[in-house]
Amino acid sequence: MSEASLTETERAAAGRLADDLARVFGDRLRVVVAYEPAMRTAADVSAVHTLALVDTVRSDDLSALLTAVAAWHKGGLATPLLLAQEEFERTLDVFPVEYHSILSRHVVVRGSWPSTNMSVTSADLRRGVERQIKGHLIHLREGFLETHGRPSSVADLIRASVPAFRAALQNVARLRLSPAGTDEELVSFAQSELKADAATVRDVIAFGRGGQAADAPPLVPRYVALVEQLWRAVDRDAI
Repeated sequence: MSEASLTETERAAAGRLADDLARVFGDRLRVVVAYEPAMRTAADVSAVHTLALVDTVRSDDLSALLTAVAAWHKGGLATPLLLAQEEFERTLDVFPVEYHSILSRHVVVRGSWPSTNMSVTSADLRRGVERQIKGHLIHLREGFLETHGRPSSVADLIRASVPAFRAALQNVARLRLSPAGTDEELVSFAQSELKADAATVRDVIAFGRGGQAADAPPLVPRYVALVEQLWRAVDRDAI
């Protein structure tokens, strides 16, 4: 995420959220940032994500913010991630994918980013990405069984899974130091670096924009095989 990626409307909404947080946390508020999440769901694909680092988070702080939540959502913001700075620093190895995304792709809305040298190790990031991909694979297998093979349900499963698949592929690209932002860059990376079938990658990503139910069942085995290939590639990186 960059300054240019936030619209004026989004920037204003994030500013209002920062005002709300400042009202409650006062001088305990260190920084508010907007960031690009490591993974999006179909439900929040367009929402702006924010993080606030504070000295402490108390129960009464959360209660005081309850009345502001509806306005945040109406303004196109996801519910903010509220963390004590120490919590964030001490859990970099617990949420490596998510926190690496925040550290590398954020825009400061209010305050200053802490001067401490916070980073995610490459080993932690690799394990996090592998966990993300393996979880996606398990979800696809179980989800397909729960569709009972109904084409419309299979289509819903694939469509809802595309944001997570796209995010996982982007994270593998970052792990290989080959950032890919556009769909075609992702297809090219998967084909050249992972030896994946370009047509399958393209078909899966495109399905999220309007795939037809009749096309869903034949895509499932190709999709599952692709995610298995993705997982094996990241698993080999650990050797």
